[in-house]
Amino acid sequence: APTSASELRMVIEGAARLDLVQAFSAGDDTGIRFNHAISQAYLTSRFLQAVPDAWQTLVERTASPEMRESILMWAARAGDRETAQVVCEALVERARDLTDDRGLALVVTAAEIASSVGVPDFPEIVQDVEEAAWARATPRAKVAAVKRLEGRSEEWVFARLYEATRDRNYRVRWSASGTIVAGGLDAFAALGHTFAKVLSNAESLSPDQWSMETEHDLAVLGWILPALSGRVQDDRLE
Repeated sequence: APTSASELRMVIEGAARLDLVQAFSAGDDTGIRFNHAISQAYLTSRFLQAVPDAWQTLVERTASPEMRESILMWAARAGDRETAQVVCEALVERARDLTDDRGLALVVTAAEIASSVGVPDFPEIVQDVEEAAWARATPRAKVAAVKRLEGRSEEWVFARLYEATRDRNYRVRWSASGTIVAGGLDAFAALGHTFAKVLSNAESLSPDQWSMETEHDLAVLGWILPALSGRVQDDRLE
């Protein structure tokens, strides 16, 4: 990281020549505008490596996509479980105060950090905020959140995805189901007992006694199990 004003000016000038940023006059200072969000996130994450406590200001002041990406890059790269847990707690607390899609985005960012670094207590950290954040979010934000959780293998991730298959919006349900299928063996290990419970409950009753929830869960399994059987070899899927 630059250690003097002259070094900082050289960095800005070099970045401008590479078309990474736009430099402009801001009174007595030089302002910069990033041309690409991913560049902003990456360079901010590098700044966080040099000034680790700066992440607190980012969380407090903004919940922008660039902020979320930069904190995720920094925390995942550092691999410090203790710091990651503190960051996750701060993101979740910030999400508690938001009533729009940003709340869910922050919860998912915290989930990505927890998954990348291996924070064991994340379900406890997020438990009283997660449900409200999902409930307040728009279908578009929920689909985006589901896509960002794809590739994670923790049981709590699949539990959240399965809850999303009960969403009122079809796109959310379909996206969550597809992400579960993509989880293959990890998904079945996490949700196999839930699938078995749904089927056992349905088999214990005549169809005219099924609740709307049971009918819905069976329909979702009609999406998931045939597709999952092509990825998982298990007698319970027969």
